[in-house]
Amino acid sequence: MDEEYTVVSPFVLWRRRLLIGAIIIAFLGLVWGAEMLYDTWRVKSGPSAWFMVSTPVTRGQPYAAAESVFGDGYVTERDCNRGLSQLPRGVPVIVSCRRLLVSDAAEMRRY
Repeated sequence: MDEEYTVVSPFVLWRRRLLIGAIIIAFLGLVWGAEMLYDTWRVKSGPSAWFMVSTPVTRGQPYAAAESVFGDGYVTERDCNRGLSQLPRGVPVIVSCRRLLVSDAAEMRRY
């Protein structure tokens, strides 16, 4: 019984692993970039406006609260921020202005 062994340099193995890792990272980057482009295109292509978005304050659970939209849509972000600054200070929510599709805002307003 003769057995033959092939000696493979450790550098070859690590080079292969690094190449596979780089391909995976590049693929994930492409997917993330495509998603960002799609979201930007979707908001810019449909009828959109600036809405006031509120998130109820939760005790140390930043992802536990659902966002809701209140108020009518504004044409520009400046108008939305101006309307936001005129709200009474005792409102117990974190509020910001965000550009949303009109259909998305109507869906968020329902819940």
